[in-house]
Amino acid sequence: MLGGRVLTAAGIAVRAPGAAVLLWQSLTIAVLGSVLLALVVMILPASPAMLSETAAWLGTCLGLLEAHYPAPLGDAGSLAALALLVVVVARGAAGVLGEAMAAGRARTRAREHLAVLVRDAKPDWLVVVDDPRPTAYCIPGRRPAIVMTSGAISSLNDAERGAVLAHERAHLRSRHHWVITWATGLHRAFPFVPAFRAAADALPLVIEMHADDVAVRVAGRRALATALVRMAEGPTPGATLAISGSGALVRVRRLLTEPCRLSRAAITGVVALIVAMLVAPALIMLAPAMESALRDDCAPYEHPCDVPGRSDVSLN
Repeated sequence: MLGGRVLTAAGIAVRAPGAAVLLWQSLTIAVLGSVLLALVVMILPASPAMLSETAAWLGTCLGLLEAHYPAPLGDAGSLAALALLVVVVARGAAGVLGEAMAAGRARTRAREHLAVLVRDAKPDWLVVVDDPRPTAYCIPGRRPAIVMTSGAISSLNDAERGAVLAHERAHLRSRHHWVITWATGLHRAFPFVPAFRAAADALPLVIEMHADDVAVRVAGRRALATALVRMAEGPTPGATLAISGSGALVRVRRLLTEPCRLSRAAITGVVALIVAMLVAPALIMLAPAMESALRDDCAPYEHPCDVPGRSDVSLN
């Protein structure tokens, strides 16, 4: 939960939503990876073959490696860790895949409904449907589409329509639907984990602000803000990404008062934080093994019989 609070308090989502997307994803990967690697460390002492291969690969003493990866709970603890590892992997996969399949079914229904209403199909994914209500959204997937109603076409000027299209294309090109699927799936699988809940709550608005920033570079702030206001109440199907998506009022205010961008030093710090979150769990797991590899002796073991659980280990 601390990581989520830091991201929120720093205001990175408002100042650099693209970086915020990467940070939230890195946080969820780091939390899940830390749990999985911790369970692997608990399983390792109960697997002599794995320890032997690891010692041979590192060129270190098997007894020293065993000393660095003890089994305080014995074989029962290792078996419990193995069972928990299977549960975590299965539950996580079921959550993410279940969310992906549910979203896929919703998008299929949206495409079927679209086929009935379509008035005109234009290049670059654009489809126009007859509906007096002004709205626009994209349908991600293998057959992406940007849907704009006749009401939106008639109520927006050229600059505003360009802003809307740029916003929806940004969703498709950035694969924002996978960002939402990952975060929502993890929260669905592990609703009791604060970091997953915070990511699932924060990312819908963050990806909208990221797409807004792309659209601003094409059409300008005022055009996009005006389009947002005019289409704020437009209906959209499930599992799609709409111009009037999460936090429309917050986004309009952000567009009309340009936020202070991150400095180069801050961007460097963000990159370093992303790398640290992704690499730190593995480094912590491997640190004892690397320390063993750097040792040129087998102290504190002076004789093969001193190695815990072994009497046939040849120590050099």
